[in-house]
Amino acid sequence: MSQIPISAAILAGGKSTRMGKEDKSLLVINGITFIESIRNKLGEYFTEILVVSDKGERFEEMGFLVYPDLIADKGPLGGLYTALSLSQTKKIFLVACDMPLLNEVLVSNFISQVSDEDVLIPLHNSNPEPLFAVYDRNCLPSIINNIENEKLDMTSFFSGLNIRYLEEKIWREWDSEGISFRNINTPEDFEFSKKINEGGGVD
Repeated sequence: MSQIPISAAILAGGKSTRMGKEDKSLLVINGITFIESIRNKLGEYFTEILVVSDKGERFEEMGFLVYPDLIADKGPLGGLYTALSLSQTKKIFLVACDMPLLNEVLVSNFISQVSDEDVLIPLHNSNPEPLFAVYDRNCLPSIINNIENEKLDMTSFFSGLNIRYLEEKIWREWDSEGISFRNINTPEDFEFSKKINEGGGVD
């Protein structure tokens, strides 16, 4: 576990259009909602877990600390900006609310790698995974500049920052199938996630 203070932020602002449901974060596996499952898996490693969402009342009733986007309608990048701006710590671990298959072993070992970089991010099939990454508050000037210029891709602000990529051969020692990065976007994905959990393949 990292000795550097890190908060966790769950992004819960998506539209769930492909799922055909009002809110993916409230889908239930094994009697628990996605977002509560994620909180349970993160709770051992982070003293602060916040949710970035404009549906505050719903999540506050579930005991979450919720912040609305400081700048509306800017997608995940806007959520990252809000989390970094308002978290108690200088670094945050960012995850999406539709990733209930998080592997706690991967989370624990991943954050233990955190050092003085501005971004620690895993590579998966040679591509970065920006919704499973640790960001430093040093990123804020670059993020707000990109938001102001409508450059909203999650890796668009990386230029000029200290980015450290975690190679696939390293993280696969902790999550051999890369299941933690699986977003549940469609009804088919949802059925897959239920089968994984029922089969005990993912903690």
